[in-house]
Amino acid sequence: MKKYFIFCILTLITVNIPLSGQSDLQLRYQKKVSHYNQMKRMGGSLIICGSVFTVTGTILTIRGGNRLSSDDYSDPVIKDIVGLEVGIVFLALGIAMDASGITLNIIGNQKSKQYQSKLNNLKMGVICNPNMQGISLVYRF
Repeated sequence: MKKYFIFCILTLITVNIPLSGQSDLQLRYQKKVSHYNQMKRMGGSLIICGSVFTVTGTILTIRGGNRLSSDDYSDPVIKDIVGLEVGIVFLALGIAMDASGITLNIIGNQKSKQYQSKLNNLKMGVICNPNMQGISLVYRF
């Protein structure tokens, strides 16, 4: 029993170095998973904000254009011109935000799943029982 106990302690001390490398790898994968999840959430937020900006810009552009094309051509109101210009700016910002959000969401989702599967597939441990003694490395395909 003492030999078994001493062997287990020596095995744990010896295996501690590879296990620390394994935990570093797992820690790195966990950081990447959280980073890409955050990227995915940011993409979703950009899509929502971009949609609001696009709809608002479209409405402002249509309203400003309709007011300028009224029957009173001699005296265009400056407020309507500003509404038209703000509408165009909002529309451009909204389209840019939607495009960026879709890109971030797709890449974040894909990479998050990739690193999550790598994290789930790699396991390393110590086998220490009377029948078998040694190190186990499990990688699932």
